[in-house]
Amino acid sequence: MDKTGAVVARSANLGTARLPTPPALLERLQAGEQVFETLRDFGDEPVRLLSIPLEVGGARYAIQVGGSLDDADAALRGARWLFLAMSAAILLAVTLTGAMLARAVLRPIDRIVSRARVMGAKALAQRLPRPAGRDEMSRLVDTLNEMLARIERVFEAQRRFTADASHELRSPLSRLRAELEVTLRRTRDPVEYQEALQSCLGEVERLGSLTEGLLTLLGSRRETLGTCRCRSPFP
Repeated sequence: MDKTGAVVARSANLGTARLPTPPALLERLQAGEQVFETLRDFGDEPVRLLSIPLEVGGARYAIQVGGSLDDADAALRGARWLFLAMSAAILLAVTLTGAMLARAVLRPIDRIVSRARVMGAKALAQRLPRPAGRDEMSRLVDTLNEMLARIERVFEAQRRFTADASHELRSPLSRLRAELEVTLRRTRDPVEYQEALQSCLGEVERLGSLTEGLLTLLGSRRETLGTCRCRSPFP
């Protein structure tokens, strides 16, 4: 086209269509500027248009070359869907991998929790399952098993202590009861009652001394065991 926008020559594949030549475009071409633009509303399909100024024999002309963007847009749409599908697949793979890794990491913890739930005072000899390796989990299990061993020793010491204390307390109580029952079987003179009461008082004093000693021993055991606490069998 010439400088006024009149078409001088055209390609046959353009048909009856005419490429747009607005005044703003003509001004930019007359200024010697190459114009590169995209026409989204040109006909039935978008067009990429290049306008180049040209001077031939002192006369100014311009050449316009346009190309359809249908193939490019179709490729971009395909690439967009491909990228979306790949992103979804990668996200799903990462999620599944993370879930499997988390399950593999938490499976030893689940076994430890299940075993710990069934352990009680009668099963202190049992120990938590130790995972293979020397990682943080295995060190944690070793620490818990050592703590269970200390607790087991504390419970055994408490059982022995309770049994010994029951035996030591049952003997003077039995003697005290027997002496009181014998004294009350028949009427006695004041001297015999006084002797029986003095004997009972001696048993009571012995029982009190024994109780104080046991409580003192229990207190020393608490201090020795540190954070492990044992409940006294005495009120």
